[in-house]
Amino acid sequence: MNTYITVLPLVKDDELVGRARSIVHMCRRNGLYVSYDDEGGIVRRYHRHDGIGTPLTVTIDYDTLSNGTVAVRTQDCTEFSRAHVYDLVDIIMAGLDMDCSPCNEDAWTLDEPAILPNPE
Repeated sequence: MNTYITVLPLVKDDELVGRARSIVHMCRRNGLYVSYDDEGGIVRRYHRHDGIGTPLTVTIDYDTLSNGTVAVRTQDCTEFSRAHVYDLVDIIMAGLDMDCSPCNEDAWTLDEPAILPNPE
């Protein structure tokens, strides 16, 4: 199975890890090839996935817990855009077909994200 995206919690915090694993599960249910990585520091993880050619990384951070948005990073652009988790699958599907040089931030921008409820 090829990895098209990787989900990374910013740090090994129980809430961030739990939300990251929920997002991995959601993406897999929607037919996406997803990996999860929480080994080492976040910069090291970005470099590791750049090196193996992972086109998209999704970072779960404290904004994810407060407003339901995640940081989406493309390998080609290495810039972040915020996206709401409810729109993540559609954005990933569009991003896999998108030419990111030069980086097209409009493809990752969402208008008004809703609040994501706690998945408990």
